[in-house]
Amino acid sequence: MKVLKNCLILLCFLPFTSLAEELITEKSIENLISNIEEAAKRQDVEQLITHFAKDAKVTFEFSGSQGGKMELDLLGYKEHLKQGWSMPMKFSYQVDDIAISIAENGKSAEVTDLVTETITMDGEIIMTTRTYEKIQIVNVRGLPMITRVYGLIMTGSEAEPVI
Repeated sequence: MKVLKNCLILLCFLPFTSLAEELITEKSIENLISNIEEAAKRQDVEQLITHFAKDAKVTFEFSGSQGGKMELDLLGYKEHLKQGWSMPMKFSYQVDDIAISIAENGKSAEVTDLVTETITMDGEIIMTTRTYEKIQIVNVRGLPMITRVYGLIMTGSEAEPVI
């Protein structure tokens, strides 16, 4: 009887411990952002996409003369990254203006940021872009995972920092 009582007590606490593990925290989002930045700096496509849900969608809109929109599923985004990073150019990234908003229930979050990417070849700057991103994140099996990325990409004079 004592063993049964201990089992019942244990079962009563399990839902609370699993609930705590499922909540998204600011720290878990900061870790996610840091891991993504590191993977991007290393141009490690496989590591980068581990932070995306399997059904994630990525949308980029291009402003100004570039115009247009690119909508990708996770496989398409993976291929896009592979193609871009296979070119004989050097990419540098800087992420600024990070704002994290976690839902009251702790099960989802939204991150906005500004990514400045500079592409160089043979020591010369080929292009600089500034992308305003909105990233949707949900909890998948206890981990924050990206489900949606929307980015507005500005190039040329639009991408110049405003002082």
